[in-house]
Amino acid sequence: MLGTSSLVNHNKPSTQVRWFFTLCEPLDADPAVNPAQSLLEETQPVQILKLCSDYICPLDDRAHIIRTHTDERWVSRMMVPSLIAAVLLLLHSAAADLSDEPIYMLAVTSQPLGGTTERLCINVYPLQKPLSLVVTLEHNQNSRMLLKQNAIRKNFFQCLPFKVPDVSIESEASINVQVSGGSKFLNETTWILIRPPTLLTVIQTDKPIYKPGQTVRFRIVSLDTSFLTYEQNFPTIELKDPNSNRIGQWLNQSTVSGFLDLSYPMNAEAERGPTSSLPGTPKIRRPAKTLKSGNTTDKTGCGSIVLNLLEFAVTETQSEDVISVNCEVEESGTGVVLKGFGSMTVTSNIVTINFVDAPQAFKLGMNYRGKVSVTGPDSTPVTGAPVFLTVKYRDNKNVTWTLITDVNENKGKLKFLLQKIDALAPYAQVVVYTVLPSGEAVADSRDFPIQLCLTNKVSLTFSTPTELPGGQTSLILITEPRSLCSVKAIDRSVLLLKPENELNLDFVFNLLPVQRLSGYPYTISDEDPYPCYRNPPIFVPRPLPVLDAVPPQPIPRSKQRFLPVINRNVKVYDVFKDIGVKILTNAEIKKPVNCNDPIFYPMMEAPMLFVRKVVAFDAVDENKVESDSGSGSGSEAVNTVRKFFPETWVWDLVPVGPSGIMGVKKSVPDSITSWTAGAFCTSSVGFGVAPKVELIAFQPFFVSLTLPYSIIRGEIFVLKASVFNYLKSCVMVKVTLANSQQFTAQQCMGCEYTHCLCAEESWTFLWRIQPTVLGRVSFKVSAEALKTSVLCGNKPATVPDKGRIDTVVQTLLVEAEGTKQFNSYNGLLCPTGVAVETTISLKLPAVIVAGSATASVSVLGDLMGRALRNIDRLLAMPYGCGEQNMLLFAPNIYILLYLQSSGQLTAEIRNKAETFLVSGYQRELSYKHYDGSYSAFGNSDPSGNTWLTAFVMKSFGSAKQFIFIDQLYVDQAKTWLGQQQQNSGSFTSVGQLFHSDMKGGVNDEVTLTAYITAALLELGTPLTDPMVQNGLNFLRNAFTQLNSIYATALLSYTFTLAGDQYMRIRALVVLNSQAIVEAGGRHWRRGSDLNVLDSLEVEMTSYVLLALLSGPVLQTFDLSYSASIARWLAQQQNAFGGFASTQDTVVALQALAKYSAATYLLTGTVVVTVTGPSPPKIFTVNQSNRLLLQESSLQVVPENYTVKAEGKGCVFVQFYVRYNIPPPANFSSFSISANTAGNCSIPIPSSNEGTVKRVDQNEGTVIIYLDGLQKGDSKTYTLVILRETVVQNQKPAVVKVYDYYETSNPGVVGFYKTFMWTLYQAFNRQYPVWSIGHAGHCAPPDSMDMVEDASVMEEDVFGLNGQIEHKLAFLSDHVPQDTHLVLVGHSIGCYIILQIMKRNPELKVIKSVLLFPVIERMACSPQGQVMTLVLCRLRYAVYLPVFLLSLLPEKLKAGLVQLALRNVYSLDTTMIPATVSLINVDCIGNAMYMGSQEMSLVLERDNSTIRQHLNKLIFYYGATDHWCPVQYYCDMRRDFPEGDIRLCERGLRHAFVLDAGEEMANMTTEWIRDDLRRLKQ
Repeated sequence: MLGTSSLVNHNKPSTQVRWFFTLCEPLDADPAVNPAQSLLEETQPVQILKLCSDYICPLDDRAHIIRTHTDERWVSRMMVPSLIAAVLLLLHSAAADLSDEPIYMLAVTSQPLGGTTERLCINVYPLQKPLSLVVTLEHNQNSRMLLKQNAIRKNFFQCLPFKVPDVSIESEASINVQVSGGSKFLNETTWILIRPPTLLTVIQTDKPIYKPGQTVRFRIVSLDTSFLTYEQNFPTIELKDPNSNRIGQWLNQSTVSGFLDLSYPMNAEAERGPTSSLPGTPKIRRPAKTLKSGNTTDKTGCGSIVLNLLEFAVTETQSEDVISVNCEVEESGTGVVLKGFGSMTVTSNIVTINFVDAPQAFKLGMNYRGKVSVTGPDSTPVTGAPVFLTVKYRDNKNVTWTLITDVNENKGKLKFLLQKIDALAPYAQVVVYTVLPSGEAVADSRDFPIQLCLTNKVSLTFSTPTELPGGQTSLILITEPRSLCSVKAIDRSVLLLKPENELNLDFVFNLLPVQRLSGYPYTISDEDPYPCYRNPPIFVPRPLPVLDAVPPQPIPRSKQRFLPVINRNVKVYDVFKDIGVKILTNAEIKKPVNCNDPIFYPMMEAPMLFVRKVVAFDAVDENKVESDSGSGSGSEAVNTVRKFFPETWVWDLVPVGPSGIMGVKKSVPDSITSWTAGAFCTSSVGFGVAPKVELIAFQPFFVSLTLPYSIIRGEIFVLKASVFNYLKSCVMVKVTLANSQQFTAQQCMGCEYTHCLCAEESWTFLWRIQPTVLGRVSFKVSAEALKTSVLCGNKPATVPDKGRIDTVVQTLLVEAEGTKQFNSYNGLLCPTGVAVETTISLKLPAVIVAGSATASVSVLGDLMGRALRNIDRLLAMPYGCGEQNMLLFAPNIYILLYLQSSGQLTAEIRNKAETFLVSGYQRELSYKHYDGSYSAFGNSDPSGNTWLTAFVMKSFGSAKQFIFIDQLYVDQAKTWLGQQQQNSGSFTSVGQLFHSDMKGGVNDEVTLTAYITAALLELGTPLTDPMVQNGLNFLRNAFTQLNSIYATALLSYTFTLAGDQYMRIRALVVLNSQAIVEAGGRHWRRGSDLNVLDSLEVEMTSYVLLALLSGPVLQTFDLSYSASIARWLAQQQNAFGGFASTQDTVVALQALAKYSAATYLLTGTVVVTVTGPSPPKIFTVNQSNRLLLQESSLQVVPENYTVKAEGKGCVFVQFYVRYNIPPPANFSSFSISANTAGNCSIPIPSSNEGTVKRVDQNEGTVIIYLDGLQKGDSKTYTLVILRETVVQNQKPAVVKVYDYYETSNPGVVGFYKTFMWTLYQAFNRQYPVWSIGHAGHCAPPDSMDMVEDASVMEEDVFGLNGQIEHKLAFLSDHVPQDTHLVLVGHSIGCYIILQIMKRNPELKVIKSVLLFPVIERMACSPQGQVMTLVLCRLRYAVYLPVFLLSLLPEKLKAGLVQLALRNVYSLDTTMIPATVSLINVDCIGNAMYMGSQEMSLVLERDNSTIRQHLNKLIFYYGATDHWCPVQYYCDMRRDFPEGDIRLCERGLRHAFVLDAGEEMANMTTEWIRDDLRRLKQ
């Protein structure tokens, strides 16, 4: 294209427009012929000025081409990172110069690279007088002369090199040219932008997409723009998850030989990538119409149908339609169903016409050349079709041509060759220009793509194109000698899931910051923004036209300018500008501006540098495993046993020796697939990339098994073995199932296990399987091609040269019926030269699943050994929410700290622990809220939770010394917690925390504040921090009012961390007085059974141990004191090294780790002997194996075993019993119903009614998390499960619903919830506990329809007598007759219990506990006298305020209740909802009615009933009780001196449930323990 800036040549012929038409496909560079070796056609004969350049071969003595820039190194032209060469072809006319002044023209790149050598080219056409020429460069106020030439008398041309100043940031410089002679003085300046050198970074991952739990492996290579490696230090390398959380970070990492090789494990719940789809039976959908169709796939697995679009009413032409296709394919023989999805567009465009290479301007008298591309709806060329081309020009004149064939016409031709074209890659930008006699310049430019090539030539080949799975092959690498190469091979099927950004030549060259230049940066633009400044410009926003097929990448700038758009690409100036070349000249290169026309001023875009960003590959692989399979030759059968199925096969760094050739031998994985391999290398020569190669892992035929993941013992299933033949010929296949003692196999009726398979056929073989053992059962199936003369139809059966036998091994899990249970019995034995002996009694429940009981004994030399071994499964429970996940995180920190301090930390242990830390860190971030807080289910919860946020904050802070933790998340959590602190210094409880025991006793402001303050101190927060200071002040003021052991234990730890020795000692003294010391152990409890594993007791005892070990040793509380606590804690550990629940496990392991570190000594040798009914087991423990878990199975259980330890040191002995129990009996808090539907093709709507927070699937188990369930609520969750395998003799599956933290919740609620729950736990949850409230004293659920029918009601159902009958009816209807009962009554409940025992003497009551018994003279008691007035005279006056209160919102009612109970310091928070439930007119009315009857009926004590059952009764009176005063107690002791009648000495109030429900339950447990023990005997 030739552009012009002037239309004043009147000697030229009339305007001619000639269109050269070509039907064309997209231009593709022929690698055999470089497109840069092209013709530039000119329409006028010209005389060529003789010039000289390195890049152009002279064709004759007339023509040369000027190169504008060069460097000693071939990569530094124009701009080193761009690999650009702009070539100027200067054409000068020999005609007389009609100008009245000399003409000069200077060309230089607009954006040179700092520190390189560039070239500046200048032409001068003098007049008759000699001229002087001066060219200078000015930068940073420093001027440097580039050229000075005197006495120029004839046409002058010179291209001179100059050194570009070094810069570290973009800097502007000016080029000035002065031409003088006689009376002429010409001076002009232009600006150029000097850019700093650019460095390139290549990031390669081992595959493009990952599955959860895999490891990201990646390599980083640092290159300069010459593609040479350089050593670079990266201050920070970050890895982010899909939520932009920084999950991995490496600091100050340096490359070695230009490489950096890193990896990072992803957690098992990382976001998944896309899935693949398969061809099959399609279901085609469109909003307007749905068509269902089906067919059968052919032997290759493909099927197709033809759509009639008329059926879809696709007739509109104004918009596109989309057809969506849903596919389901069912594999014959196995019944396996897979689904897929796809879509396509329907277009109404039959033919598409585009202009190609069509200039936007023409020159008078010259031909206008261009192309038209005509394509069909599928983008294929349309040939032989007439195209009508109409040209419109001034005065609306139209000319139309019909074009069919190509036409070429040239008036002049110039041919030149570009040399060293590799140095110009990826584009050569060529400009051709001439100056006409009139002083007008004409020019044209074109970009030529250059075949890409790197200096380091790399090739990669496989030794064979195909190989058997498990066979041996070699990767042959050829490159420059002493190169370092990255080699990888990936399963091609992974690339179908997500094609990767392939590392090839295009990718490498796209890393260059500039592919080709276009335009000038706005800071150095020469255009006059207001050429018609005397007339106000009309600002009309309009985008600039696209100048290149590659979209520009704008560079941010700090200011904006407006440039006029005046017939773009018409001016010669624009020809130079479009390739980024600055030109200084007094020739006519711009068209004059017509200031009478509107001028458009669009906002100038950023400099059009075509920038390519570094693109990293997405990927990761699993650990490389070498196959043990061999290969054979000749007649020897190759038996392929397939077990190894990786996604990434090869991920190696390979050094190449001086020969430049390297072979890498590998075992082919067992996947039948194509493996795509690639390599890149670095050396002193440069960077190189090998083209991708493929290896086909091909098995002539192979066998695939279909079986369930697991079955229950006694079930029978059909094992299916499908054999596929991929040979072009037929084979006779024999399939064999290997015999085993683990199962019985029965062949199906009429089945044959030798079958003929021809090309691309398959067949399925069946066996009826019944496993005979529990656990993992292995199945080994082999398929062999037989040599036989029997024909397959009419074709002979062949035997493949390779792969005659294929064998596959898979396993099946056989589980016992019922539910798994675990028990552990622990002992810490520390002999000091004298043998220590103890006896352990292993017991089993009365009813278990036959054959499910197993037992083992293990010995460890370190308290932390078992937790270390089972760090990923400390509890046999799921870890699906933000609270539970921390159990996988926090204990690792404490174990690492202990092992590190004791010198036992090995690289293997550290890697294992850090893996769990990394996984837990990633997973916990998914529960983070945008404000930095954390909650159980993350952003699906309304807000973060105060306690959990503090837990995460301190854990993240502690883990920073082992793994990368983004400090931002720690700071955000601290900031959020600070927002929850009140003026008093306390912290407000925010958000929902499901597990009350997990937050320990953190159910009031004191314990929550203590926990958060301790977390801040563990984090290293200074005491001067306002949050810490205010929190400690609040705790000091609150300490004197504490009456909770848990709170005291937690505060003792907090004060220890704060260094407050006074408060620490005060707390420890209080705790010491309440400690339970038994059997050498010391602990604090809310229950009394030493065999009960109570999570809160473990937690509070652990806090005491932490308080003792986190500060200076106190004389009274020395290490022996701590040892007694550690001994008790060790005895509570479960079989996995954890405890009962999550938080007690975290705190206990922290305490035990600190104790182990404080008492660590090099141990001697201890010999442990375990004797019992089976032969003795002997274990030896010494310093070298103290962390080794030594374990041996026990054959007999239940039984007694004796353990004896001899030597010097300590050993931890644990007996572990595992068994299954049948599904629980009818006692449950939940009512469960399960229904199944057999037709899975019928869609069943899934309803979770907003309660389902999460659904996990793992190894045949589905875990559904519900967000709470209220009493009386009924929720439905539909789970659609597709049956893959038919199982006969099916056993019932267990659907278990439970509170995660209270797995057998007895369901008691209201005022006695804490009391009853403590009772239930105290006896190891062996006995069901009922709490029977008074009829009518609480409102029914909203969902329950209540109909009051007086005809069917008792005469006085809400009176005292009616309440007694209500309790008797419950016992009769819901308790089996042979059940032994312990009755516990409180207040008027004691009167009711006596009446129950009186009216139904058949009840098997073994003990009745009467607490604060209101059984006589009720109206005469001090409180009775007050209440008689209220109940009898003011009863109805209470109704109105209660009614008004009942109208308030629930939250407001709860607030009022809390205010009313504010003086109860350690208020049990369960009291609040229980009290709120009473704010109901009917409930209050019923309660007051019953109370009024109590005053009149509870008069004289029923001495006869008491005497009849005295041996079964325990009376417990209060010392300050105003309902049953001390006088009543004295009268009872007088009348029944032999009775069990006690007086409270602990200061408990009558309404003990307010703050002492736990303490009261503990005492009750002690009183009835012996009775229950005798009952069991």
